[in-house]
Amino acid sequence: MPSASRPVVSLALLGGYQARLGVGSAVTLPTKKAQALLAYLALHQGQPQSRDKLAALLWGEADDLHARQSLRQAVAAIRQALPDLAEESLVFDGDAIEVARGAVEVDARVFEELATDPTTAALEKATALYRGDLLEGFGVREAGFDEWLAAERLRLRELAIDVLGRLVAHQIEARRTEQALHHAVRLLAMDPLQEATHRTVMSLYARLGRRGAAARQYQACAEMLRREFKSRPEAETERLYQEIVKGEDARARPRILVVEDEATTRTLLEGLLTPAGYDVAVAADGADALLQLSRTLFDLVIADIRMPLLDGLKLIEIMKSKRLDTPVIFVTAKKESEARALRLGAADYIVKPIQKDALLQRVRKALRAP
Repeated sequence: MPSASRPVVSLALLGGYQARLGVGSAVTLPTKKAQALLAYLALHQGQPQSRDKLAALLWGEADDLHARQSLRQAVAAIRQALPDLAEESLVFDGDAIEVARGAVEVDARVFEELATDPTTAALEKATALYRGDLLEGFGVREAGFDEWLAAERLRLRELAIDVLGRLVAHQIEARRTEQALHHAVRLLAMDPLQEATHRTVMSLYARLGRRGAAARQYQACAEMLRREFKSRPEAETERLYQEIVKGEDARARPRILVVEDEATTRTLLEGLLTPAGYDVAVAADGADALLQLSRTLFDLVIADIRMPLLDGLKLIEIMKSKRLDTPVIFVTAKKESEARALRLGAADYIVKPIQKDALLQRVRKALRAP
């Protein structure tokens, strides 16, 4: 299979259409169909395309003779505008036409590659590349091409929504609140029917002290649900809204995640912390805790060391590997676990049976720590 050693042309197809030579100068093709042909071949580079298929795709209303003639003219226009591509990487093999793999750098292909990388840096680059739908505003009024384009647009748009969702979760974990809000608002613009995303935007506005904006987001969510589904916001959305309008955002009421498999101890901790002015969420094990930490900003984690499935020590190891710096206080029945807990980076520890004054003192200390 032919391949190119370096890109001869770069195509920006997300959000419109722009072609540039490798050195950066713009390339102009004389017709929309020539542009469409180059885009299609570049998106399928390394894959031979039969002349019949290309003719039907872009000249489906014409008879075979005129469709083939129009295809030849479009290929000639590409060869004239891009002689380096034609000489090195535009391959004709029998009845097939192919752009050699690597000959054209296409932003949509780079976006797809970055989307498979789970790191924050790759997701940020992918998000920056997705400037809009594939070939936005571009059309050739040919059923075959337009059907293919609609399917590709939808596929890449859904991938972009997934990328944005993962990026927002990463940025929330890293406490990059401004960036998380920017991308959550963008995600909401692309997929406005997701109530959970409305809650995320509300929470992030509240975290930044912008309660008015958070309340307006709630109103927009409620109106969307009424209009689209004839329903009301979920209980979780209502609860968050009530916290915001009362001024009980994350800055006023620190959020604590209690991770404890014993229901009695969970209830005890919640009963001691809530009256003391803390917003408490609970998790039955470390796996549940990781899921909640990926979705919500917490100021402190209080976790039992010994739990089934994923214990407290493993939980803090995973948090450190994810660069999640939320302080952790361990609850332990045996004081000898103290040394290992502190070595792993715990802010403090509490020995059972839990005493109210000792608990609140350690919580206040952990929340004040830089």
